[in-house]
Amino acid sequence: MEPVMVSASTGAMNSVLAKLTSLLKEEKMPAAKAIRKQLVFFREELTTMNGLIEKLADTEDHDPLVKGWMTLVREMTYDLEDFLDAFIHSVAQGKHNILRKIKRLLSRHQIPEQLQELKQRAIEAIERLSRYKLDEAATFSQDAGLTVVDPRLSALYVKDTLVGIDGPSEKLIEMLTDGRRQLMVVPIVGLGGMGKTTLAMNVSTRIQEQFDCSAFVSVSQRPDTKRILRDILYQVTAYPSTQAAPADERLLIDALQEHLSNKRYFIVIDDVWDTSIWRIINICLIDNNLGSRVLVTTRMMSVAESCCHPDKDHIFEMGPLTVTEARSLFFGRIFGSEKSCPPEYIEISNDILKKCGGLPLAIITMASLLASKTYSVRAWKQIRDSVGSSLYKDASIGSMRSILNLSYNDLPYHLKTCLLYLSMFPEDYVIDRKRLVRRWIAEGFVSARNGQDLEEVAEHYLNELINRGLVQSVGAHYDGRVYACQVHDMILDLIVSKSVKENFVITYGKNEHMSGLRDNVRRLSLDTRYPWDTFKPSEIITSHIRSLTVIGPNKEMPAIANFRALRVLDVENFGEFESSYFQNIGRLYLLKYLRLHTTSVIEVPEEIVELRYLETVDLTGAPRSRLPKGIVKLNKLIYLLVNNMKLPDGFERMQGLRELSCIKIDGSNSANTLRDLGNLSMLRTLGLNWCISNREGSSHHVYADMLVSSLSRLSTSHLQSLYIETADGCSLDFLIYSLDIPCYHLREFQMKSDYYFPTIPKWMASLVNLTLLRINIETVGEDELQIFGALPTLLSLLLNVKSAASKDLLITRGSGFRRLKQFELTCWKGWTMLMFEPGSMEALEKLQVVFSTEEQCDGFRFGIDHLTSLKHLIVQIKCRDVNGTEVSSAAEDAIKNAVRIHRNRPRLEVQKLDEQYTFDDEMDRVTVEDYADNEGEHEILVEGEATPKLNAQIGEQAHQ
Repeated sequence: MEPVMVSASTGAMNSVLAKLTSLLKEEKMPAAKAIRKQLVFFREELTTMNGLIEKLADTEDHDPLVKGWMTLVREMTYDLEDFLDAFIHSVAQGKHNILRKIKRLLSRHQIPEQLQELKQRAIEAIERLSRYKLDEAATFSQDAGLTVVDPRLSALYVKDTLVGIDGPSEKLIEMLTDGRRQLMVVPIVGLGGMGKTTLAMNVSTRIQEQFDCSAFVSVSQRPDTKRILRDILYQVTAYPSTQAAPADERLLIDALQEHLSNKRYFIVIDDVWDTSIWRIINICLIDNNLGSRVLVTTRMMSVAESCCHPDKDHIFEMGPLTVTEARSLFFGRIFGSEKSCPPEYIEISNDILKKCGGLPLAIITMASLLASKTYSVRAWKQIRDSVGSSLYKDASIGSMRSILNLSYNDLPYHLKTCLLYLSMFPEDYVIDRKRLVRRWIAEGFVSARNGQDLEEVAEHYLNELINRGLVQSVGAHYDGRVYACQVHDMILDLIVSKSVKENFVITYGKNEHMSGLRDNVRRLSLDTRYPWDTFKPSEIITSHIRSLTVIGPNKEMPAIANFRALRVLDVENFGEFESSYFQNIGRLYLLKYLRLHTTSVIEVPEEIVELRYLETVDLTGAPRSRLPKGIVKLNKLIYLLVNNMKLPDGFERMQGLRELSCIKIDGSNSANTLRDLGNLSMLRTLGLNWCISNREGSSHHVYADMLVSSLSRLSTSHLQSLYIETADGCSLDFLIYSLDIPCYHLREFQMKSDYYFPTIPKWMASLVNLTLLRINIETVGEDELQIFGALPTLLSLLLNVKSAASKDLLITRGSGFRRLKQFELTCWKGWTMLMFEPGSMEALEKLQVVFSTEEQCDGFRFGIDHLTSLKHLIVQIKCRDVNGTEVSSAAEDAIKNAVRIHRNRPRLEVQKLDEQYTFDDEMDRVTVEDYADNEGEHEILVEGEATPKLNAQIGEQAHQ
């Protein structure tokens, strides 16, 4: 792998070296005679120091002299890169009179003398340390012949079983379902890292279907009361995201009281730190004598007692894992099972487990550290000896910090950099994978060689951090890719403190990690949703800031033009953010990543044409924004993500585009726009909204022919994902027969539409690499299912059908769908039996069925016994009348019986759809996979694999 261009420890060392080498190759460089000697000096000196500083970056424990030297070199490389970038930009603009600026820079830093002195002092000071570190490195590289199993992504899972959760879950469920009609509040109390949230999630998933409505919200240390109340209201009422909740706290309380007054509800309040926020939430919790239940998780016994006063016998104290559970989790993550552990590691493992004190987070972190590479017995002993006494007995969690430090120190420095960068995001924030890895790339944290795809390399970095237990996977796609992640608050504390020490990221927000601003802040994260006593953003010195993240409204921001060194600008604004603020965005000539998610209209100014390094423009969260005509001049643009916007003419000039979504095609577009679409030969992902109806006559045929022609050309190049939406009354009939070129590269095809194909398009049989298919078909029978079943690589099928061809709906005879893992069938009419024959869908893990009771009868049959890999079954039933309710109960009984006798006992979720949903409304429901793939392009209603906590957080972030 090529050297990382920018890192927390080495600064911009490698980036500066690359730019120096490039400049020195320019024979006609302006002012070359005056500065060439200095540039040569820098290249030689930095090249000499580079190997040493990279070696030092792999370890943490250095004496103050070494740390001081590393800090000075790191900050110097940042400043030097800022100078070189300004110089290169000036050259590009034809401005050659910069010799005076160069001399001032050299004079201010006294670079030649300073570097020479530091070099000599560093060599003398590090000789002994270097010998020690080399000895230690040799110790850790000894091969004991140990085979290590990759740890699973899910923290408490070993072989698909939750460790240490079953017993507490059963006790809690028994307590919560005791039949009492009074409102019951049950606090779960325990130390951080004990697994309280995981337990609450598990219980919620298992019993929430017994209640009329439910919610899951996270509070954290500095709670935003309005946000919490609004989030509960949105979940228990299923408000559409387009309908604003009350802004006033009193009105929110009134709205919640009114809605909950006649509902049996189940609400989880996660991570409560003090009683003041609980008192406000408690006002909303009406005791309506319907058997409602509330779960609260907290680290404070005083909070737990306050929540359930006067019934303190309802407090559920979360204890450590038992010895058996701890061993199962530890050995399972490293060796697969305890039986597979070599005998010489048993005693050391026992010692390590004692020090972990039964804390799941500690066990996971230690096991992930040991599983990440092959260690000798001696190395295991060193790791054991570096950890303090039992964590569970250490209420100060100092030993927990030492374990986390140990895992952090074990990371290679490029992964340390990527982990520290996560301190940019607030506590409990759900971080989208694509957004994160593209920001890493824009910052220069990701390097590749031999034509490797940078985004794939960055995803590998993220998977490494998850495998090591330092980042939590929120969930995965049908194909195993992580679609979002989170950072545990203990790990966030650690990386925020380290980021401040390294001057890597400075954060201001609800987390108690704020420190005094420095003159040379490099990356700044402002969570402006919370009031500050003394801090004003306008006081920030902006000249060195390379990355700026703003979450929340703020009218005191420094002028955008002052952020001259900015590479990443990510604005998430919940209030009004004046469009004029971005008028001088063209001054940010180094900008690579631009994300504007706002509730106000943002008209990106024409000055954007000056951002010649821009790679990502994300306006999916700014639905009423407009694109400037000049955007077509950005020939380095790779990702253009918009929300139903029209593209200006000439966009075929953006030949580097790999992702373009979601663009609107209507009669105001010229036909040339569709023709030019086919010229984007590097395009991998295309999302479009077809808004041209058949009523437009001959022009409809012209547009349709142009689109088919472009899709045919794209299909022969790199197109892998195609997403098509339609406006009301717009047909896609022209795609059935016209697209006759085999689409060998296509991996994903998705429809989000009220249009249904009357028959399966013939070209779909050629999709030999298709992994995901979401399609609407008017009628489905055995013939259609056999076509889908023959697709050799299909992993996920989401099939929306108006009616079944036969009441006895058999899902393929024989051996179709060999690799299918996820199947979602929505079929409203025409069937009373759903059966899966032997050999069909042998790999299926998740099945979701949506149907209406209108044509069902007591003879409803549901056969899933041949789905040998099934783990999760979701059934959604719509009852249209009283008789339908009776039929629904019969169908539900048949489904539960099928699950009861299934050898896997798959997890079952039964959901009753509200009467307000119509057939077409159902097409607007978006699954977790939609969120992951479309990155917020559409209204989000999360369901399926998402946990309640994810539902709450994604829903909140989407609304905001």
